[in-house]
Amino acid sequence: MKRKIKYQDLSDQDLLAKMQADDALAFNCIYERYWDAMYGKAFQRLQDNASSKDAVQNVFIDLWSRRKKSNITNLRSYLYGAIRFQVFKQIDTSRKFDTFFEVFEDMMVSPIQTDGEIIRDDLAHLLVLWVETLPQKRREIFVMHYQRQLSVAEIADELKITQKTVYNQLNTSIKELQWNLAKFIGIILFIVFF
Repeated sequence: MKRKIKYQDLSDQDLLAKMQADDALAFNCIYERYWDAMYGKAFQRLQDNASSKDAVQNVFIDLWSRRKKSNITNLRSYLYGAIRFQVFKQIDTSRKFDTFFEVFEDMMVSPIQTDGEIIRDDLAHLLVLWVETLPQKRREIFVMHYQRQLSVAEIADELKITQKTVYNQLNTSIKELQWNLAKFIGIILFIVFF
């Protein structure tokens, strides 16, 4: 009688070999073995539960989706390098958005703006109009992320597309929105000062 394999007793290399052969149990074992440590590393830097979980999920989604192509020799080093990359990606993204929104928050609550409410309403109206002009898929992704507050991983899963596609669509949207709002602010400043 053949002895049943205990996945928890297998080495990382054995688990990798099984995962590359489409063994989901081996992948689950890797996930369970490293999830806590990776979450701890992500949280140590990000100090945010949701962002840390997103970073870890992104690493594991990528690990599974590239299982056939990857040539990993040291699983622990690979995962820790991947989580560092995801943390930097999260920080970079959050910084871009923080800076982006600070400008508009300052403008809308500025004490010298006598028409602050009108400008805020105009901005809100322009944002709604702009969202309607986006291509259907990009609009759907934008709304899912900013209105429904879904993570990139959740959007990719729901729409059955890659996370890279979601990131690209969001980045394209943000750049376009920044450009359009910069034009609007330029017009407002011109009117206010002249």
